[in-house]
Amino acid sequence: MLAWHFTNGEKLRDGTPLERRVYRHEGPVQICEQGLHYSVRLVDALQYTPGCVLSRVDVREVVTEQADKGACRVREVLCYVDVRDTLVRFARWCADRAAANADAAAYAADAAAYAADAAARAAADAADAA
Repeated sequence: MLAWHFTNGEKLRDGTPLERRVYRHEGPVQICEQGLHYSVRLVDALQYTPGCVLSRVDVREVVTEQADKGACRVREVLCYVDVRDTLVRFARWCADRAAANADAAAYAADAAAYAADAAARAAADAADAA
């Protein structure tokens, strides 16, 4: 299943270098504690991001899922790219919308679609370059 995963730079949280390869987790898998994590929707991945490097991943051997995230034993990094500039533009876009409209919640769907589209384009560009 295709999903998204953010990292802080080009390393995973345990210090392992981020590379285009298959990662495997041995041992127990518990969401938020152990295992390889992901979000199917990009907008969900944003709330768990420790940094601005976005990976498009293929996850297998899914052990547990919640509405906004999951944990698995196998996660293949298909491509990754630093999306810092895209996230800054997205934040500005959100701030502009909120400032212009007292009811910013009405634009949440537009904001999610914009972020997903921009990040997906960045990931696709990275995959094409790889």
